[in-house]
Amino acid sequence: MLEYEKLYYREKYKELERKYDSSIVFILSMLRKLNPSGILGFISSLTWQTGENYRKLREYLFSRAGVVRLLNLPFDVFKSAYVDTGIYILSKASSERYEIFRFPKRERLPSMEDISYTHVPVKLVVPPDYKIVLDPVAQQILTKASSNGLFASLGDFTISTQGLASNRYQLKTKANSENWYPFMAKGQVYRYCLEVDDVKYANMDEQPSLKRFYESGQKILIRRVVNRQDRLMATLFNGKMVFKKDINPFVITDKKWNLTYVLGILNSQLLSYLYVNTSSIATKDDFRQTTLAELRRLPIPSRQVGLDIHDRMVSLVKKMLTLHEKLPNTKSGHHRTVLQRQIAATDRQIDQLVYELYELHGKPRPTKSHRLDLAHRPDLARWGDGIRASAVYDRLREEEVTA
Repeated sequence: MLEYEKLYYREKYKELERKYDSSIVFILSMLRKLNPSGILGFISSLTWQTGENYRKLREYLFSRAGVVRLLNLPFDVFKSAYVDTGIYILSKASSERYEIFRFPKRERLPSMEDISYTHVPVKLVVPPDYKIVLDPVAQQILTKASSNGLFASLGDFTISTQGLASNRYQLKTKANSENWYPFMAKGQVYRYCLEVDDVKYANMDEQPSLKRFYESGQKILIRRVVNRQDRLMATLFNGKMVFKKDINPFVITDKKWNLTYVLGILNSQLLSYLYVNTSSIATKDDFRQTTLAELRRLPIPSRQVGLDIHDRMVSLVKKMLTLHEKLPNTKSGHHRTVLQRQIAATDRQIDQLVYELYELHGKPRPTKSHRLDLAHRPDLARWGDGIRASAVYDRLREEEVTA
């Protein structure tokens, strides 16, 4: 979009922010043309539902118009579309609730018949972000944790930044001075491990404000991409190193928090479930990603929630880190299988502790369809406000997500 076009649309549509998405111009224009009882249907990308650049649009939709129905489609429904898409029904008049259904991302030839929509009360959509509630159960868990005084957002006790693009630097094979930091040119973060394949050196003289993220000291590294099992990927790192742009360092600022404990929570099945069910870009087909803003808002239980659980968590995460450290050097098929079984068993123990910390003692089970199997949690399946949570899960009997 050219600059004069941006200026025109900015004057005409105050709801546009940063990214000048032409589909938003169309939606706003059509809504203004509707009769008071009119209905608007359209097909567009999913990004507006929770994306940071669409807050003003969502505020407009929920305060001056109405959201009626959202149908999020699987991958590749439109072969020429390189973004995830959905069908949306909006109204000129406001409404007290909306309906939503999300197809499993890899479902082929989806049928539009006999869809069991989830009814979401609009009062669950709250300022300042007005994000679409994709899964009321996930939203309930997050809201309860965020309002608990013994929880804190990840961003409350850490500072974080996005990794740096290598093309911003002239990389060298040796450091010319102490201001030349090791730069991970090749490598990746996985759950509980960091693989470093190639290290160069980058001059940080021109980036003094960023040095604090890459100095020696304990930090959590979170990979920008969500993996194909819908899991967040994080590990610990204590050294001095600059990371590429798809690895985000979180540096502790409050020493009361044990990052080993926090790592176990971030790598848990529950936190991944909560994240992918409150972010429409976390399961995109083209680039499944996290954002710093959303990661910083994740509610983390403090040590005071359960002192015994805290200490057991730290012990189990240390064990997990050690097991992952041994795995690459284990060549024997038998010994490798034994290690993998120990990792899986330890992972399950960590998951159970996280369920207890979030007061989900019945262990709801995240599935490959990004939902919870609530057979063990009738209290969540039946919670009020007109949400037919149980109906959404009737068809979701797929096997559990594994690590």
